[in-house]
Amino acid sequence: MRVDDRAFFYHSKTTKKPGPGIVGTVRIARTARPDATAFDECSEYYDAKCTGPEDCRWVSVLVEFEEMFPVVLSLKELKEIKEKEPEGVIAGLGLFKQSRLSVIPLTEVEWGELMGLIRRKIRLEDGVDANETGSKERPAKKSRNR
Repeated sequence: MRVDDRAFFYHSKTTKKPGPGIVGTVRIARTARPDATAFDECSEYYDAKCTGPEDCRWVSVLVEFEEMFPVVLSLKELKEIKEKEPEGVIAGLGLFKQSRLSVIPLTEVEWGELMGLIRRKIRLEDGVDANETGSKERPAKKSRNR
């Protein structure tokens, strides 16, 4: 990751419905550094195998909030899309190639596909046909009387 890269914010440990999923976007403000909590004996994240920044296996990235979505694009939904479209963009995500990932790189095509899914889900929740690309407002009907 580089400063100013964009990333999805993903809730991974949640028991609330709809479960794990993409909830918003963030911007990378600082690249990865050793996570100081790993070698802080007072921290709940202390790792005895980490004696200092030089040998720390845990890193911390500073992110800045960008946007919270009014919907969650759930892991369940992504898995369903993967099953329906095994050769599609979603099926190729790194999320499905390794069992435990905190960070997965995305191509511009993958980012665009995920954003498209999120936008369609928002339009559906707003009562707008998912195939419409315009705003939620409908054009005024033309008057028959001129």
